[in-house]
Amino acid sequence: MAMFDQFYLPPFRPSPYGEHLTWLWNRCLEQTWFFPWFDVRDCNRLSVAHDDPLRIDGMVRDILESGDAYRTAYGAALRSSSDIPGPDAITPPVLIAAYNGDPLQAHIERLGAMPPNWKAQPVATPSDLEAVCLAHLLQTPTPPCPPLAESNDGGFVRVTQADFDGLIHWRGAPDATTVLLHGPGRSVELLELGDALAIDLPGHGLSDDWPADCAPDLSTWGTIVAAAITAIGVRGTPLIVGEGWSALLAAQEAIELGARGWGAICAHIPLPQHSPRWQAAIPDPSPDRFGQYLAATWSAVRAAHFFWPWFEAKAANAIPFSTASIAPEQLAREHLSMIRARAGRNLLRALIAVDRHALVMAAPTNVIWEMAEWARKRHDLWTPGGGSQGAT
Repeated sequence: MAMFDQFYLPPFRPSPYGEHLTWLWNRCLEQTWFFPWFDVRDCNRLSVAHDDPLRIDGMVRDILESGDAYRTAYGAALRSSSDIPGPDAITPPVLIAAYNGDPLQAHIERLGAMPPNWKAQPVATPSDLEAVCLAHLLQTPTPPCPPLAESNDGGFVRVTQADFDGLIHWRGAPDATTVLLHGPGRSVELLELGDALAIDLPGHGLSDDWPADCAPDLSTWGTIVAAAITAIGVRGTPLIVGEGWSALLAAQEAIELGARGWGAICAHIPLPQHSPRWQAAIPDPSPDRFGQYLAATWSAVRAAHFFWPWFEAKAANAIPFSTASIAPEQLAREHLSMIRARAGRNLLRALIAVDRHALVMAAPTNVIWEMAEWARKRHDLWTPGGGSQGAT
């Protein structure tokens, strides 16, 4: 156990250039090749070795979301007492199971006498393990669930429509007069809410994703988001404000909800003729054999603080930045949001395709259009007033 304490759970902290992601991917991958993963010798090989990117991605996401705190729960399991209650002990039902190839399976026979409602069994495959665990839960009597206390400043609402059936995550004040919509590939945790309400758009943050075969247009996005805002309990005619590209979604929402107005923060949207190349703004989030999607996303997040657009890094596109904005911890938050954004590219595609003139003409008053100082000096940004720069 001393060896495990020293090597099995090393610190996991973000690094400026994303080197921690290479370590994380290969650590999760090789955990299925060797046990323990840090003792790479031929005698420690596992029979369940694989290189399935989707399975590795699941482990990687768990650690990305936990950060260095992954060591807390993992370490508690490693250091917990191995004492099993005596055969006469009264405890809740317990199932101990492991599938072929799991190094712990060989230790099941060492457990000895257990309480009568405890059960230990080896199974053949991961699917078998899932099946016996589910059966155990279903046949175990459970007491009634007490009423759950709901948070007043965050939670989930269910939205059921023709193209979407899932949970939408929200934060802020349900009685807010302003609703914030984050940009494609981002999330509510990156927004400064103040007294506003914000939601994780479908397929972003903690919200559920669209069906796999759905490629929603802006009108469909607007319908689902409007249903979520209504379900949360927003009343009256709020101001709808979008971050960056999502200003266009804000205009659509203002139409859907009959809002008093719409607007934008970080309103750095390219002119229509330059917009098609912005499909490159969000890297492909699909897991690959070598975990390169993690590094590509980190590079995109980091470069976005230095250039606009980030994917055309040249002196003419340089933008001011602060050292705080590129602190590894801050980049890690932005990186996780983009990794979680399963629908980020779909949203961006819908925003690029919209007829901006028709949208603005149909929308209520544009109330706010916030641009950084550097953006006001550019001639390749769009504004709803029809100019190419400045605020309207």
